[in-house]
Amino acid sequence: MSVLNRCPTKICISFESPLTLVVAQEVASAVIAGGLDPRSADYLRFELDQLREHTGLPELGGKRRSKPVIVRMVPTPVPGDLYELNFKAAYARAAKARPHSHYDVWIDYPDDSGRTLFARMEDVPMETVRFGLGSLPTFLQFR
Repeated sequence: MSVLNRCPTKICISFESPLTLVVAQEVASAVIAGGLDPRSADYLRFELDQLREHTGLPELGGKRRSKPVIVRMVPTPVPGDLYELNFKAAYARAAKARPHSHYDVWIDYPDDSGRTLFARMEDVPMETVRFGLGSLPTFLQFR
């Protein structure tokens, strides 16, 4: 059962991430994009610094080292075979729980496939978005 099925508001905030998956995804994204943006570099420094005790290597340092807060959402079905996501409400809850952070949005794809959609909160419109399963907004990616 998904953690979202236990979340009555359909918007849950999480502060955990599997380290190896995160590092692999960020590195793969950087290779595909041809470089590492500042947000991803900050996140990688944070995750790699978590390994200091195991590697004996010094801290990577940097201005800011933090990991994004994970915001989990479930689309709400609306008439017309559409689904709705309220990003403004999700951002408000995330900012209240952990202000001044980056936020990653993970969305359960609304079918029985078990797939997940991903977006960076700074890339989504701060409003309610409606979409059909055949026409996802461009800021959402499958992960």
